[in-house]
Amino acid sequence: MTAQLGDILKDKEQAYTILRRMGEELFRPEAYGLHPVSIHTACRRGYRCTYELRDSVLTLRELLVKDGLGVYPPINGVGIGGRGAASLLSTDFELKPDARPGLPSGPETYKDLDLPISFTGKLLLADDFDFRYYIHMGLQRPHGFRKLYTYSFQDGKLIEITDHCETADLLRELCDQNSDPELPWLRGGAPYDKLPEELRKTIWWL
Repeated sequence: MTAQLGDILKDKEQAYTILRRMGEELFRPEAYGLHPVSIHTACRRGYRCTYELRDSVLTLRELLVKDGLGVYPPINGVGIGGRGAASLLSTDFELKPDARPGLPSGPETYKDLDLPISFTGKLLLADDFDFRYYIHMGLQRPHGFRKLYTYSFQDGKLIEITDHCETADLLRELCDQNSDPELPWLRGGAPYDKLPEELRKTIWWL
């Protein structure tokens, strides 16, 4: 499967890719009358969310979605922003209308939603990817990013940030030593066991 575009979380001027989640879904399009279908090979699930922290509160700021029925109801009182409107980081992939007959063109973009997200759990956020560790399927592996953090939430309120940059550095070193970009993902294996115990306790995303 083609590498997939992750959702985005903006914290002030910094935009992170959401790599992993511990807890319930942040946003369910079906709950708002949407029926997503694949946008392109890099967005099979049919939608992409841009979240934002405002005064430490998690909100859905923007939604790029392709509805299988061509119906786009208002969300939080906000309608679509125009057919094919660009979303954050949309230049990663060219978005083209689906030329197959019988399917609606798209996608559509909801902007300035400001929809509160009552999420309790953890998000693994990443930025500054090192393409030496690129994997051509799914989301990229956390250790491939130089910036790596856990943001912990309670009822949508940010309560803690954990820095994993040092852990990612060590995992990349293990990859290089073994000439294998996947090796540190084997929990309980020899490379994983080489990590300091205090760091192993923080790697909840394996």
